[in-house]
Amino acid sequence: MKTIKLKDWGKEAEKAIEDIKDKKLKEIQSKPSTNNDSPSLRNPLPGRKVPKR
Repeated sequence: MKTIKLKDWGKEAEKAIEDIKDKKLKEIQSKPSTNNDSPSLRNPLPGRKVPKR
């Protein structure tokens, strides 16, 4: 890692945070969204009563 002057630290941190956010957003968008239901609805835990709608 490169050394950062104290006064520039905030800017550097913000830049790093933005980079991470961008990466995560791209990751999320690149995944095909097959089923947007919550996992608990898709495969309910055994023994739990799921109300029928």
